[in-house]
Amino acid sequence: MRAQLIKALLDIFEDDENTVLLTGDLGYNAIEPITDKYPDRFFNVGIAEQNMLGLATGLALSGKTVFVYSIATFNTLRCLEQIRNDAAYHNANVKIIANGGGFNYGSLGYTHHLTEDISVMRSIANVDVYAPCDGQQTYDAIKKMYETTGTSYIRLGREEAKVTPVVGTDIAFFVTGSIYSEVLKATEILKEKNIFASIYTFPVIKPVNMDVLEIVEKYENIVTVEENNLMGGFGSSILEVLNDNGIKKQVTRIGVENKFAEMVGNSEHLRKLNSLDAQGIANRVLEEIL
Repeated sequence: MRAQLIKALLDIFEDDENTVLLTGDLGYNAIEPITDKYPDRFFNVGIAEQNMLGLATGLALSGKTVFVYSIATFNTLRCLEQIRNDAAYHNANVKIIANGGGFNYGSLGYTHHLTEDISVMRSIANVDVYAPCDGQQTYDAIKKMYETTGTSYIRLGREEAKVTPVVGTDIAFFVTGSIYSEVLKATEILKEKNIFASIYTFPVIKPVNMDVLEIVEKYENIVTVEENNLMGGFGSSILEVLNDNGIKKQVTRIGVENKFAEMVGNSEHLRKLNSLDAQGIANRVLEEIL
């Protein structure tokens, strides 16, 4: 995902001299292709994320399009007030790039886990929310954020999965973010049990892709998967759309339960503990749906 992020930003910076990149003491061995080529349009504000969002808003209201890059927890929850009151309230062109959502920074402990951002960010007015599943979706999302006036947020994973077509008739997985890699492996486990699934990816969480209304009519079983708290997350957004359009459909939501993940370990370990690894996802389908 990182390579396509950098490619998208380089393309945008080359075409538009009014673009700016901010970071909060992060990005080493990551964003140098941009900082080396456009040093006068890059600002490292240090460990001061709240100030970073205020600065970003000021630059945006002065005519700049501002990309803000940091570890996911630090440029969301730490500066939520500034995102809401400064950037979103003024519909400022601030594009927040959160690196390492979910359990991607799991080995650094709970302060670096981010499993609430989808719920929180989608609840703020004037904020579009993205969680791409692979590199190409990352590139497309960054370009879309740039082209759309206003504040937007993107959660990036650290995997380099590639979305491939998976088609089946028994169930449909609706997936957002880098947890896609686990869902892809789960479909192979289910296939061994003669259960054939389709996967639909949702790199844009808000606004919801309204094609979902047609997709759900094709399947008896719908399963949403996200590396986010189940309360108010991606699965909830699907339920809201179905309810608002009078569609009655059983939807099983798989995600992080509403509790703190107190254990420390890499993302694979934490996903397994939370039944968000491939086997855990497959087991949930086998036990509760089919």
